[in-house]
Amino acid sequence: TTKELGKPVGSDEKNGKQTYVACLGMDRAVKEQKRLSAEAVKMVRDFPIQESVEGTKEARDFLAELILSLVDRKM
Repeated sequence: TTKELGKPVGSDEKNGKQTYVACLGMDRAVKEQKRLSAEAVKMVRDFPIQESVEGTKEARDFLAELILSLVDRKM
């Protein structure tokens, strides 16, 4: 819905914007989104924690959770 997307449904197509869905189709776009997101989460979680820098672990965990939340959002 427009409320979920934050813009009118179909506006990308109407405005001629290229999207993963337009280029790959929904099934392939979703698979690619999941693959890239899993790769990003792994990279973030593998980032070394610097004990001398306060908040490093929290920042790393926040970024991983942010990536995961974007995977689950409505498209």
